[in-house]
Amino acid sequence: MKKSLPLLALLLIPCLLLSACGEAKESDTTTTAATTTVSPPIEVTLPDGVKPADNKPLDQLTAYDFETVTTYLHQVESQSDSTPPFLESYHQRFPIERMDVIDSTRVSVVYKLQKDSGEIVFAYIVFEQKEASVPDQAPLWGDSLERYFVTHALSSADFSSVQPGDGYEKIAVIEPSLDCYTVNDPQQIVAALLLTDGILEVEFMRTEDNTQVKALQFYSWGAKDAPGQYRILNATERTIPLPTAN
Repeated sequence: MKKSLPLLALLLIPCLLLSACGEAKESDTTTTAATTTVSPPIEVTLPDGVKPADNKPLDQLTAYDFETVTTYLHQVESQSDSTPPFLESYHQRFPIERMDVIDSTRVSVVYKLQKDSGEIVFAYIVFEQKEASVPDQAPLWGDSLERYFVTHALSSADFSSVQPGDGYEKIAVIEPSLDCYTVNDPQQIVAALLLTDGILEVEFMRTEDNTQVKALQFYSWGAKDAPGQYRILNATERTIPLPTAN
């Protein structure tokens, strides 16, 4: 004859089951919370208090003289044997009104430039964090020499008809700021065009007769195969604003 469980044991079984389920649920909740922890916002502040939270919209930025700023940028690029200027130096020369965070060690500064013709070009300059030379000193942000020039927001689709062998003028009609990249190697030009969906790298080859497209390569936002000089792709298209129109 089978023995029956005592009444007290029968009453305790549901309680034990509920307790076990509760512990499992609590464990799952703890695990989920740990994986969704959000890092605190990155604080980047210039000596006089300018910081990303004070950013102006692109259309409200002060328009600096195009020739003055681009000449300074090209001088910085040509001084390969010296340390590029820090963020504060730029701010003293051209007060910063927009600064966007790319990642934990990089920010993008945007300048609005105006040509004599009245045309507006936006310059995006990437700065990266450097180790302070003095203990307990605030981090330094140096010019990484990564920069882009944009007249208005474009996507890779706007360049779908461009092929190797096409003339320089075909791209210059689409993105007039292309002339900002032509002061480099007299025989070969590489322009990195900042677009809404990534970066289009255009390599040109100069001949005695003209300048032609040699190769094109596109890298999307967050691309893992993007060259190291395109650190701005670590951000998202929502973080780095592009002008909609002049």
